Amino acid sequence: MGRAGATRPEPRPRPSPTRDMALGLTFVVLAFAGLARAFAPHTVDDAWITFRYSLQWAMGHGPVFNPDEHVEGYSNFLLMLVLTPIVRVAGADAALPAAKGIGLGSALLAIVGAGVLARRSAGGARWAEVAGIAAAALVACSTAFAYHAMSGLETSLYACLLTWGVTGLVSVRGRGIVLGGVALALAALTRPEGPFVCALACGVASSVRAWGERAQPPPQRGAIAPAPVPWRALAIAGALLCVAVIAQLVFRHWAYDGEWLPNTFYAKTGGSGDRVAYVHGALRAPFLGDLGLLLALAGWAFGGAPASAALVPAIVGIVGASLPLAVGADWMPAARLVVPYLPLLAVTVAIGWARLLVRARRGGTGLLSALLLLSAPLALAFQWNERTALAEGAAIETAGAKSGHGALAAWLRGHAKPDDAIVLMDIGEVGYRCIEQRVVDVTGLTDRHIGKSPGTFMAKRFDIDYIWAKRPEFIVLTFLGRNAPEAPLHPFSSMEERLGADSTFQREYLRAKDPSDSTRLAGPGALPGAASQFEYATPGHRYVLAVYHRRD
Repeated sequence: MGRAGATRPEPRPRPSPTRDMALGLTFVVLAFAGLARAFAPHTVDDAWITFRYSLQWAMGHGPVFNPDEHVEGYSNFLLMLVLTPIVRVAGADAALPAAKGIGLGSALLAIVGAGVLARRSAGGARWAEVAGIAAAALVACSTAFAYHAMSGLETSLYACLLTWGVTGLVSVRGRGIVLGGVALALAALTRPEGPFVCALACGVASSVRAWGERAQPPPQRGAIAPAPVPWRALAIAGALLCVAVIAQLVFRHWAYDGEWLPNTFYAKTGGSGDRVAYVHGALRAPFLGDLGLLLALAGWAFGGAPASAALVPAIVGIVGASLPLAVGADWMPAARLVVPYLPLLAVTVAIGWARLLVRARRGGTGLLSALLLLSAPLALAFQWNERTALAEGAAIETAGAKSGHGALAAWLRGHAKPDDAIVLMDIGEVGYRCIEQRVVDVTGLTDRHIGKSPGTFMAKRFDIDYIWAKRPEFIVLTFLGRNAPEAPLHPFSSMEERLGADSTFQREYLRAKDPSDSTRLAGPGALPGAASQFEYATPGHRYVLAVYHRRD
């Protein structure tokens, strides 16, 4: 029996759910920063194309790859626009670190956005916060998401803007919806498919709210009426998106010789490869394989009626990730075209798993929380072999770029005069380092004639005389072969094979086999007739860049 007048000590307050979630998301983003570090040195060659457009604009030539050639050969208008003043103020060397900083920062914000969106989409369920942390952790553990966050391209920037745009659309506040519209307007400027996907998001969000309003039973006498649908805010969000899309169309039509679509649409549409395998592989890797996807589907199918807000990220994520089935896959590793939709898909999967567990347990959330939070490290373990292989490949590519395209660019800067034309396939880093030279892209990304020629990407059937009409001073051909003494090398693409076999090339670019010529190549694997060659350090096979100089 206690003493008279004694009071019981007040219990220590439990951490609020919001604080718990903030701590969880902080841990997740820190873990992602550590996982992404392995890919930090690697840069995709296509990123340098965007950098050259920004540099040309900063130099006063306009958003062009070559001065006076008005061709939209980039696929990330917003990133190119943001980098332009950075390059103008800080110099050409600032483009790469700025792009990587934007990529990493956007990836971290996208991960946080996935957590917030999952919490909102859970409709007030007891497991909402746990599902939010699980969704964010699934994105953070994705090998593909980490790889593309550091590539120098716009992938994670688009993912961030799209995720926060959808998060805003499912908000209960008008201000949140308008901010979501701002994010979607920027997302529409970031990727060519952005206008379609963002318009879909606005349409789905509006339809879901209209359906919920019609399905709501009339309030009984004395009951609190449900909050009205914020149609004005949704209309403003849609208007912001329309203004952004129309403004970019007007700019494109004015800046690029009356074109309504980017040149990359013509050059890349119909990409090669198995489209179904491309999408399937991208979806199964971060979500515990086919079993994880089936369990999420079961949760949506048998877990009862979902909260209407959850339908928005589910529909937008699934449609966006399925676009490569219609337009074609991409040559880059780790499914770049699907990666921007991983945050929305992680929200969908986490909610599906939670609904299935609740259906099975019909009780407390302790075991449910443990299983959801365990899913992320399991997903990381499931992807570990892929992550190891991708990290090793990125390291090899990084080292190879120095001995390959980096060394080639340095050689060309020392041998080419201003305004000399250089013909090659991978135009990114060489184009950026050789800013004073004109670069002819045989893949057609930055060349309208080649881009609109028949054939698929990397296999365009254009008239070879078009190349010779440009009087190129240098032609760079890429060769592949086994890493063995005297192993034959063969052209990387059919386009380069046609160039090398053409009589004009044979007559004007192959160097004479004169033993007294000190610049003639010699040794195993040398390419006769080339002025110089540069080789990637790739184990198991050879990847050689041979440069041919036009003879006087």
